[in-house]
Amino acid sequence: IIARHGITTVIDVMTLTLATARPLLAAAARAGARYVMISAIDVTANYGGLARLETPPVLNRPTREDDPLRTVPYPYRHLPTRPAGIDPGILQDYDKIPIEEAARCNPYLRALILRLPAIYGPGDTQGRFTWLKSALHQGGPIRLDARAARWQQSFIYIDDAADAVARASLSDARPQTLHIATQQYRTMADWAMRFAQVAGRDVDVFCCTPAARGQMADRADLMDMRYPLTLDGTRFLDLLGAVEVMSETEAIAATLELGL
Repeated sequence: IIARHGITTVIDVMTLTLATARPLLAAAARAGARYVMISAIDVTANYGGLARLETPPVLNRPTREDDPLRTVPYPYRHLPTRPAGIDPGILQDYDKIPIEEAARCNPYLRALILRLPAIYGPGDTQGRFTWLKSALHQGGPIRLDARAARWQQSFIYIDDAADAVARASLSDARPQTLHIATQQYRTMADWAMRFAQVAGRDVDVFCCTPAARGQMADRADLMDMRYPLTLDGTRFLDLLGAVEVMSETEAIAATLELGL
């Protein structure tokens, strides 16, 4: 199919296991097509620490492309919770690191590896801000588990992610790894305040003890939130420009379904 249609670049968004990715890697290499891999923040060492898979040194800044990666393979074999909408059998062997390595080592692929943080907005089956939308709809103060309140996480709106992937794929960038990430590095308490601001809600955010069972308490119980989950997008910014095609206000409003 690649050869018949003269395809010069393949964008692989289904990078779940090496076994499922290997046929496409081979086909793209045979046809001499450039291979663009959609990878994720969960390859980083900080994710391994956050998920309590390992105890690397805490990296208290956004992770760069050449920073250490997670060393424990197949993360979902060890995690008590799994994302919705994905076959549990596939998750058993899920790991993007071996796919990155296979793509990077094949000289015929001219691989461009794009790592993304958590994506939010329409179509987010994992409901990354569902807890916050629910808290805003209930009115009153937002009571957030103190462990989570201080934790930093990168997010990117779906349209921004798609545009950045398209620009990178159409560019003449050399084979390399790029982080697609905005320059916003907020704690979860800061995200809560930003969503409330866009929603036009005058609410306070209070930090709760674990015993009070505030928002995100369940997640904080499972994770070591000393490890921030943020990506440094400077390399992409310098090479291809900013990733934001929508204003953050518009993106949050669309997520909240306010129609602003």
